[in-house]
Amino acid sequence: MPIIRHLTHRTNPPAVRYLSAILHLPNKQDTSCRPRRIYASTSAKQESTSERPRTESRTKRPRREQVPWAEMRLSERVAHALQTLGYTGVIIVGLGVIGTAIYSIGLELVDQTDAWKVYDDALERVMNSEEVQKLVGIPMTGLADEGGRRGKSLSHHIVEDPTSGKTLLMKFYIKGAKSSGTVHVEMVQNKETSRWDYQLLLVDIAQHGGSKRVIVTDNRPIFTMSDPERRGWFGFGSARGIRRV
Repeated sequence: MPIIRHLTHRTNPPAVRYLSAILHLPNKQDTSCRPRRIYASTSAKQESTSERPRTESRTKRPRREQVPWAEMRLSERVAHALQTLGYTGVIIVGLGVIGTAIYSIGLELVDQTDAWKVYDDALERVMNSEEVQKLVGIPMTGLADEGGRRGKSLSHHIVEDPTSGKTLLMKFYIKGAKSSGTVHVEMVQNKETSRWDYQLLLVDIAQHGGSKRVIVTDNRPIFTMSDPERRGWFGFGSARGIRRV
């Protein structure tokens, strides 16, 4: 009996372990073998069963882009139409912004071109004035900017009035051997020919202690004042009875 008890408490010999591994017999010492096999098999089954419905669901219905319009549901048709309408609206807005920018740039270029033409003609008239030549000196140069920087745009703007039409106001500078001056140009657009006609062209020439104004061209209209307007307030008014506007 002691011998048998001793044998039962001994570890399994290699032959017994080999046979148990072949016959899948449980081992008393290694109890983690069977649960691991069962856990692995159950997890594999779960993965296989979880992957099957996914493949079935993927092949069950194609994507919305592949569905023909006749087979779409009402909600899908509405969503597709709204999406197409949104893309079309974005394209239209983008084209509108680009067109507006191109139109503004074109107007700016045309406006600057016309302004430079007026500048060249006004500068020539100022340089040909004998009084300006005496006060400013020769040679004389024209400057679009007071600092003499190149590439500067001309200082001008157009004022539109319902009665008199469009009026162009421009300012540039001249510099000579004796002094410098500021040229003021006022032109009115002819409604019939759309040409710009001089209404006023004058030069403010800098001198010691102030400036002197030389009027080169003055085509401002003259109106005759009526009797009440001539007398004015408290009986005072213009002695000549005319005024310039």
